[in-house]
Amino acid sequence: MASPSRPESPDVFRLSSLEEGIRPTTKLLEPTDEESGAAPDALRSDHEETRPERTGSKMLPVWIMVNTVATIGIILFNKAIFEDPQFRHAQLMFVVYHFGLTALLLYGLSRSRWAFFEPRWAKGSELLALAMIFGLQVVLPNYSLAYSSLLVYQMVQILSTPFVGLIETYIYKKSVPRMAVYTLISVCAGIGALSYYETAPQDEYEQKRTSFSGMFLAVSGVFASSVYLVWIQLYHDRLQMNSLQLLYNHAPFSSLLLLYVVPFTDTFPVWTKVGMERWAMILMSGLCACAINISQFYIVDGAGPLAFTVVGHLKTCLIVIIGWMVSGRSAGRNSVLGMFMSMSGIIAYTLVMYNCRFKSHVTRD
Repeated sequence: MASPSRPESPDVFRLSSLEEGIRPTTKLLEPTDEESGAAPDALRSDHEETRPERTGSKMLPVWIMVNTVATIGIILFNKAIFEDPQFRHAQLMFVVYHFGLTALLLYGLSRSRWAFFEPRWAKGSELLALAMIFGLQVVLPNYSLAYSSLLVYQMVQILSTPFVGLIETYIYKKSVPRMAVYTLISVCAGIGALSYYETAPQDEYEQKRTSFSGMFLAVSGVFASSVYLVWIQLYHDRLQMNSLQLLYNHAPFSSLLLLYVVPFTDTFPVWTKVGMERWAMILMSGLCACAINISQFYIVDGAGPLAFTVVGHLKTCLIVIIGWMVSGRSAGRNSVLGMFMSMSGIIAYTLVMYNCRFKSHVTRD
């Protein structure tokens, strides 16, 4: 069975699940093992007690820039690749390729010649839940596009921000400053308006083709993606690993897990008919995916999953702006208003969280 292909337009507005976190200002309300006198949990027992240092705040803008540029790059390369009918039904295979190449790159960076990081290992049973939720957040959005319009798909993506906030607040007992919540409302409302006016279906077929199944798959995919973001941060702490160490364990394991599904969902291209230009695009797509995967883990670890969803909305705005520039069409008034609301909210959110972090440092000092 071939996996459903994405709608033909507007391609420039797509963000894949791999392409799509500021750390809450309060710690978990639950007592630590040392405070409660309880034994360390099972996940922590086989690892060192000291956790590698988190991403420095000075490097976060760099990783956000890397993630944004790589996302734009992978959209352009994947657009060109999937225009080839041979690759149109091989999208899950590309996810496996992207994570496999990331694992291969990290293997090289961990060797003594480069020594970018020291490998540390986790048991497969410790990574299984993270790998499974990763697979769901890849597969579910892909299949939702077969039963819903691109407008519904894009509008549902907005739910990632409230989903992450609710998961962190009610399950992991973290809190977000009230002013930050107000700015996030502006971000989500602006992205919603922008998504609607940029992807609203023009023909009657597109307007009617969204079904309950498509809506359910889309919402489930966004929820799985939100859990995945929260768990990236959680697994950093539980396994006592830095971003490269965690991704080095996670990438090959998840690739192998998805590899079992590929024969049932994808149609393989005729490799002998793939030209050198297409191979070059495939390589560039893989390199962009490596940059996205690595920067995503650094951003979530250094800033938090909620801030990463804001970065995702920022990328959406930039991609739409690039689409306006490339296509040469003028932006509608409502689209510009949505863009202004979302960008203003993103800037306000950044300032609020920076101010909270600054006050936190001053209080500790």
